[in-house]
Amino acid sequence: MFLRYVAAGRSTKELSHAVQKLSDDIDSWGDRWGLRDIRTTTKMVRQTGDGGWTCKNCEWIMVSRGRLCFLVGCDPEYKMCSYICIELPKDPDYPVS
Repeated sequence: MFLRYVAAGRSTKELSHAVQKLSDDIDSWGDRWGLRDIRTTTKMVRQTGDGGWTCKNCEWIMVSRGRLCFLVGCDPEYKMCSYICIELPKDPDYPVS
């Protein structure tokens, strides 16, 4: 998925749908096996900027320790970027490298 975003150089409807499907698959897997080792969340980020703000101001991908977020939507009126994130457990004993 990461490479598809990089290759496109932006978020597209097709990529947003693919990320949503991946999120659904991860959640179904967790429900089926009763595991929450990997989970998905949604995140809204309000961006700042003066006039002329567009969805291009949103980061396509956000990476932080234990979290990978993909841009799936944008509202230029409110300067909001919507993400679906894939997260590892926050258990301090869970090894994250």
